[in-house]
Amino acid sequence: MEQVRIRRQPYYTVIPVALFTASLLLLAWAIIHLNIPNSARSAWPWKLQLLDIQSATTAATITGGLIFARAQYATAVRPMISWMGNVVESDELSDKYIWLVRLVNGSTAPAVIHSLQYQVHLRVDTQAGEGETSPAWVSYGEAVAQIDNAGLKSGTDYFLPPSGQSFPLSVSSSYHLILGLFTQKSMRIIDDVLIKINATDQSGDTYQRIVYCMRGADRNPRGKSIPFDT
Repeated sequence: MEQVRIRRQPYYTVIPVALFTASLLLLAWAIIHLNIPNSARSAWPWKLQLLDIQSATTAATITGGLIFARAQYATAVRPMISWMGNVVESDELSDKYIWLVRLVNGSTAPAVIHSLQYQVHLRVDTQAGEGETSPAWVSYGEAVAQIDNAGLKSGTDYFLPPSGQSFPLSVSSSYHLILGLFTQKSMRIIDDVLIKINATDQSGDTYQRIVYCMRGADRNPRGKSIPFDT
């Protein structure tokens, strides 16, 4: 799934659009008021004049420019969330070579991760879980419980690092943001682990990206480095 914007900051979008719409209405009223006969201007509602054409045009130009500037800024600070996986050596898990998945922000502007949800897919030949996809997105604790119930042990066969609220996602923090570590044993039982990430950028817009931890994974690593990005 590609990164998608799921929410705009209402204060920075609704208010400028409302002001722009109001200024356009005032401009249209000023144009109509200028072109009606003089005899009609003394009657209601044509005797009402809020702004002249010059003032209404200036207001429409300023508010329209505000909308354009906000859209340009939102594009400049938009995060570029992706992930990469490669084989690394480990002295802590049960296998020497493991599949490591990191989260990456390709944008120079930082963002804030405010929610992570998980979906665990077990392989068809596993007994616990019977190859069924988890019915819904679950929390971190529920995802770990599902994997443990399949016969794996957290910290030995796999590791999903917990992430707190308002975790910063920037170019400098991407190297440290590990999403998961998986041994060969765990990859024989787990078909995939999906992680839904919601991150808010500096403009207040919220973006969503779903990470497929096992997509492109080397399930029988032998120490060779395999970079992966999608």
